[in-house]
Amino acid sequence: VYTNEFDYIRELIQNAIDATLLKIYLDDKENIEYQSPRSWHCNDKVMIAYSQKEGTLWVEDYGTGMNENELSNYLFKTANSGYKYMKKREFMFPAIAKFGIGFVACLTKADKIQILTQTQSDNGINAEIESKSTIAFIEKNIQRAWQGTTVILHFPALVIYCSFHNLHLQFHQG
Repeated sequence: VYTNEFDYIRELIQNAIDATLLKIYLDDKENIEYQSPRSWHCNDKVMIAYSQKEGTLWVEDYGTGMNENELSNYLFKTANSGYKYMKKREFMFPAIAKFGIGFVACLTKADKIQILTQTQSDNGINAEIESKSTIAFIEKNIQRAWQGTTVILHFPALVIYCSFHNLHLQFHQG
């Protein structure tokens, strides 16, 4: 499924974009005339940050956020996208992510993954999973100032240097 060692980063970004657009799609106050999200009025951003010193990659959105059920049923399971059957308007939600494998790919790259998320109606959740574990630690009712999701990947030091050095070279050669 993945042909490039950095596909997992693309998948995280696609998930963040989908969550941001889904918030607009589900909002009854939003007038959406066309199926293409390019025609939608969206001011929210997807933020991406990388710290070589800390060994972390952050992908943050101001989208729908996730509750505990959505974390369990969609994010922590392979090949299960939460957008697959999403229809609230005359057309299905036009998700970029189709297969539900983006997050799982991160487990093969990072030592630890932290997810901070909050929906409009629920309190925040902090979920952590380590690459060698099959159990996620979930802390409920955390204080979070905004709706949306932050995914933080913690990498082993050697992988970061090699991988991101190669990514830098790929962008400059292409």
